[in-house]
Amino acid sequence: SAAFSTMRSAISSAVRPPMVPRPVAASIAAALCFAAARLMPGAPAARQSDFWNYRPPNGESYADLTDRVRAFLGERAGPTVVAAHGGVARALMVLLGGVAPADTRGMPIHQGRLLVFQHGRGRWM
Repeated sequence: SAAFSTMRSAISSAVRPPMVPRPVAASIAAALCFAAARLMPGAPAARQSDFWNYRPPNGESYADLTDRVRAFLGERAGPTVVAAHGGVARALMVLLGGVAPADTRGMPIHQGRLLVFQHGRGRWM
């Protein structure tokens, strides 16, 4: 709806200075769309039934985010540090840590800690 479109435009302008990679900035906007979608009738039940593929209006699903993170990682060579929110952590768990998408739902996302992937596994430090 118009409210989501306006919110996404405002967030995109506010949080995407030139030094922020697009996958990270767009993920911030997506997280806010998820938060706003909780207020919409039927949205919590829809997200509950298909956590990974649920897409809020004018937003993206975790599956969509994972596709963008995959492309972002494909442009990197060697060790990489990514500062992002929990949605990106979940995508990285799937892409680099061998976790099934549905299993990421119950996994803890720690704030202010590093999630290090090595040898196909992730660990919080």
